[in-house]
Amino acid sequence: MLWAVLARLWAFVSLAHLPVGDPAAYAVLSHSIASGQGLVFNDYLYGSGLRAFYPPTYPMLLASFVSVGFGNASALTLNTLCDVGAALTMRRLGIETKQPFANVAALAYLSWPTIVLGSPLPQKESLVAFLGVQLCLLFYRLWRDQGASLKWAAHAGVVSGLLALAQPGLALLPVGLGFVVLPKTGLTQLAKVAALTFPFVLFPMVPWWYRNWELFGQFVPLTTSSGLSLRYVILGNHYAIGGLAALPEPTRSTAAMQWGGQWIRAHPAQYFSRVLIRTVGAFALDDFSWRRFHDYTPRWHFARVGVDGLWVVLLALVATSVKRPNRALLVLLLGSALALSTSIWFEFSQRHRYFLFPLLFLLAGGGVAALIDLRRARKTGLPPSAQKALCSSRSPS
Repeated sequence: MLWAVLARLWAFVSLAHLPVGDPAAYAVLSHSIASGQGLVFNDYLYGSGLRAFYPPTYPMLLASFVSVGFGNASALTLNTLCDVGAALTMRRLGIETKQPFANVAALAYLSWPTIVLGSPLPQKESLVAFLGVQLCLLFYRLWRDQGASLKWAAHAGVVSGLLALAQPGLALLPVGLGFVVLPKTGLTQLAKVAALTFPFVLFPMVPWWYRNWELFGQFVPLTTSSGLSLRYVILGNHYAIGGLAALPEPTRSTAAMQWGGQWIRAHPAQYFSRVLIRTVGAFALDDFSWRRFHDYTPRWHFARVGVDGLWVVLLALVATSVKRPNRALLVLLLGSALALSTSIWFEFSQRHRYFLFPLLFLLAGGGVAALIDLRRARKTGLPPSAQKALCSSRSPS
């Protein structure tokens, strides 16, 4: 734990300037909110006076730290709190699912270079991971108990609403998790739980809808950036929107979405190949935080091999965990993957799958346990199943 804190402080003091893109935008948005101007942002590519281009959860939380005087340390403080919250939640999930090395997995998550290097930057990934693993814990309990209380519904509903307003691409995560617990809970019971939970989902979302209706005179459920996100996939980069800038903010997204749909119908093979390449690339490496860090600390260029190497080791341990499978965690991973599959068709990169880290680290603990079982088997000549049976027979009744 001390190492994780010191590493974050080192990353913070190494920060020379904010990288362009989302970190710079969230810094501007948080100060705009804190100064009373509201959620407004001027972008040199996508136009000025943007009021619903970015989802509100993260910049509003960040603004609360700016308002009370945390200054440049606001992002570090908020992200570290989210990281600690995610680690504690995944530890609880590991204990409840009886996964070995849950404590070690939580500490490894806090110390992971990708997480540490992103901690001083105003970016929402730590918050999204915290909210995502909260939902995983809640849906595991639903899967285990085959039912839910009003307290569960309130917790799950508010977290789901906040997640949708933090990372719209994961708005369907509760749906994905609900789908995979369906065989255990049954359709009738799951429908009752959904009806009980839905009003609490609205609790954080209705103020956002009302605010957007007042501003734009139309319903904007999440953000005004979805069409431009699709445009990014097609064009391969962020380019100025040209004549779209003359349109009202929500209409720009709609026009970009219509143009994107026409382009996809005319070039389906190109679109699907680009989506496939970007998706594979997002899972093949883990150097996105390093590249952002490298932008402001170039002397650490040699670290790229290390962070990608650790990612390969993590995936290898997750794969090894199938020798000691944890059905509950695999079900949750499947539900998370289903939700993720709906967002890969828009802008998608490594950072969009960071919310999977808590589950991957817990599963990696099973991989470590499987390797220990294998080593013992080589020493004793007994397969792991026989070792467990022997240990059980020797245990006092």
